[in-house]
Amino acid sequence: MLENTNLNESFSLNISNISDNNEDVTVYILSSISGLIAVITNVLFLFAMVRVKTDSRVKKYLFAFSFGCAIKGFSISFANIERLLEETDVQVPISHCLKPVPKVLLNMFSLWLTTLSLFFMAVDRLVAIRSIKLSTTAKLKLRSHRFLIAVISLSILNSMAILVDCIKRRDVKVYSVCYDSDLLARWHYIYHLLSSVGIGYSTVLIYGYAMVLLKRNVVSASDSIRVSQIRREETAMLKIRIIIFFTFLLRNIPSSFHLAYILNKNLIFIRKFLFIADNINLSIYATYSIASDAELRNALLNSCICGHFCSDHTSATVQQMSSFMKEPKSESEIKKFATERYGVTFDMYSKIDVNDANEHPLWHFLKSKLSGATGIPIKWNFAKFLIDQNGVPVRRYEPDDSPKSMEPDFVALLNKKDS
Repeated sequence: MLENTNLNESFSLNISNISDNNEDVTVYILSSISGLIAVITNVLFLFAMVRVKTDSRVKKYLFAFSFGCAIKGFSISFANIERLLEETDVQVPISHCLKPVPKVLLNMFSLWLTTLSLFFMAVDRLVAIRSIKLSTTAKLKLRSHRFLIAVISLSILNSMAILVDCIKRRDVKVYSVCYDSDLLARWHYIYHLLSSVGIGYSTVLIYGYAMVLLKRNVVSASDSIRVSQIRREETAMLKIRIIIFFTFLLRNIPSSFHLAYILNKNLIFIRKFLFIADNINLSIYATYSIASDAELRNALLNSCICGHFCSDHTSATVQQMSSFMKEPKSESEIKKFATERYGVTFDMYSKIDVNDANEHPLWHFLKSKLSGATGIPIKWNFAKFLIDQNGVPVRRYEPDDSPKSMEPDFVALLNKKDS
C-alpha cells in the first residue's frame, strides 16, 4: 500500500492499494501506450484543423479540447514510462515529483481544459439554439470568445493553485510513483475530483436540454432562414455528441465511483485498469474525426504527399477552370478561399476553359499527349496530370483518384531522375 507520510493532509489513492506488481506493470505499459496514441492522434487532428480553416464557433472548443487531450496524453505517457524505469517503492519529497517535467500540473491543467471545453461548448450550443427563437445572433461570436477565455483562464488558475499546494508541501515524503492524490492535500484532491465530476454531469444535462430545444425549433420552424440556422445547429450538435458521450462513459462514471470510494471506504474500489478508460477516451474523438471527415482526412493526405515530394525536384500548380460552372467567383476570390480554407501554398493560375473550341493550348497539349490527337475531354474539376522534368506528361488522373494512389508514380519518377 502506497501511503503518504503525512496522513492528516493527504491520503493514498485507492487504486494504489493493489500490491500486485505484475498488475502495476501492466497498467503502466497500457497507460504509456494509450498516452502516446492520444498525443499522435490529437496532434494530427490539430494539424488537420489548422489546414481546413473554417469559421465554426465549435472549432475553437474542439481545438482546445484536442489540445488538452494531447497534453494529458503526454503527461500520462511520460509519468508511466518513468514508473517503468524507476524504483516505485522509494520515498522522495514532493518537490522531486515536479522534475524534470511537472506532470501533475500538466495532467490537472489538461483535465480542466478538456472538461471546461466540453462544458462551455454545450453552453455555447444552448445559447445558439435559444438565439434562433429569440433572433439574437448578433452577439454570439463575442460571447463565444468570452467562453473560450473563461476555459483557458480557469484552467490556468487551477494549475496555479495546484502548484502552490505542491510547493507548500514540497518536503512531504511520498512514494516515487508520484500519484496526483499523494501530491495534493486531501481536501484539494477531493475538491478537484468533485468539481470535475460535477462539471461533467452538468455538461451532459445542458447538452440534453439543448437537444430538446433544438427538436422543438425544428417542429416550429416556418421561414427558410430559421430552417437553415436549425440545420447548422443540428450539424454542430451531432459533431460534439460523440465527445460528450464517451467522456461521460469513460471519465465521469469511473471518477464518480472513485469519489464515492474516497468518501466511503466500505464501497468496492475501482481497480487501476478502469482508469485506463479515460486514457483511451483521449484519442477517440480525434481518431473518429480523421476517419469520418473527408476534409480533415484529405488535408492530412495532401500535406503528407506534398510535404514528402514538394522539394527542389518537384512542384505543384493549379489551373482554375470555368468549363464546369463550379467556380463562378473571381480568380482572387477563389485563391483567397483555397488559401484560407485549405491552407494552399502552391501556385494557382488564371481561370481558363479546358474543353471544346475555347480550350487553352496547354490543356490541348496535355490531353493529346496522353489520350490521342483529339484528347479525351476533362470530365470534371480536380483532373490532374503528372509531368516529368522535361515537360513531358507522364500520367493522367481522374477527379476521383485519391492523392494516395498517385504516390507510386511520384516515387518512380523521382527515382528515375536520381538514377
